Order: sequence, then structure tokens, then C-alpha cells
Amino acid sequence: MTAGERAAGLVPWVLASLMLAGIVHLSSVLLMPRVAPRDAFGQLAAFVVPGGLRALPVPEPGQEVLPLLDPAFAYAVCGYDLATGPLRVQASLAAGAFVSMSFHSRRGLVYYSFTDRAASRGKIEVRVLTVSQLVQVEAQDKDDEPIEELRLLAPEAEGFVLLRALATSPSELAAAQGRLAAIGCTATRL
Repeated sequence: MTAGERAAGLVPWVLASLMLAGIVHLSSVLLMPRVAPRDAFGQLAAFVVPGGLRALPVPEPGQEVLPLLDPAFAYAVCGYDLATGPLRVQASLAAGAFVSMSFHSRRGLVYYSFTDRAASRGKIEVRVLTVSQLVQVEAQDKDDEPIEELRLLAPEAEGFVLLRALATSPSELAAAQGRLAAIGCTATRL
């Protein structure tokens, strides 16, 4: 047997090894968000109070609760568990004061996000529900009255809302924290 024939016999083994390595790599990359112990929900666990709003500490370099938090913002988090009932988020926002809300599932998936510009007459009202809760709420709606709240279907029963308020200077941080503290985040009953 010549060297060329031996090398040709190794080609299928090398290709199979490369394919197996690729499958293992792809599988590990896709599974990592589901099995990682330090996901966003895990990192916020000390701050998440189901149906309650809690301020996050001011981001200090190397001591952030979550990575890449901007120190020009005040942060708060509101956890929810829809097994106990829908979540209601209500805010009255002053014009020109940047506030944003992002709704996350237990696994960290952002399924909805908006800023203060989505407010209608300075007010935002959001209800986070499961499909069965939405059906019950819609059954209570009156046909002749417009719905004044945004209704979000959560992909999972557990999750959190991350709120941010801009402080354009360090002296405005207390005012930004006050804007977040004024936002209502409560678990409700149907």
C-alpha cells in the first residue's frame, strides 16, 4: 500500500471527525443560554421581587449587577410570576425625561421594549399576561370602550422588567431614580 492510498483512506475519518466537532461546537453554543448558571435572571435574583419594583445599585466599574450597564442611567427591576396573576406596570412620565422599559422572559429573551415616547398623554399602562389570562381579560372588556392599556403575552410565566431613566449629569441621578421609583409595578388578580 502506498502513502497516497493510506492518505486517501484517512480522508473519510478526518471529514467525519470535523463534522462531529462542528456538531458538538454548534450544540454547545446553542445550549449555553439554557444551562448557564449566571444568566440575567440569575444575576438579578437578589433584586427581583415578584410584583414589586426594586432599584439596582449605581453601576460602578467592575461591580455591575449586569454587564455593560451605562453609568448615565438609573436602573430598576420588577420581577413577575404570572402563575399568581398578571403584572401591571403603570407610569406617569414627564415630557423630555428619557425612560425605557424592556420586558424579559426567565431565559433573558427580550420580547418587548419601548421608551417614554410611547406614552399616551404622558401615561403608560402595560399588563403582562399568559394566553389564558388574556382570554379572561378580553371577556371582561366592554365593546364600546377603547382599551387604554398595552397587553403583552409573556413567552414564559416568569420574567422581569428592566427599567432605565437617563441622568444627563451625576447631579441628576437622584431625580432619575425618583422617576423610576414612581413607576407602579404590581401583581394583580383577574
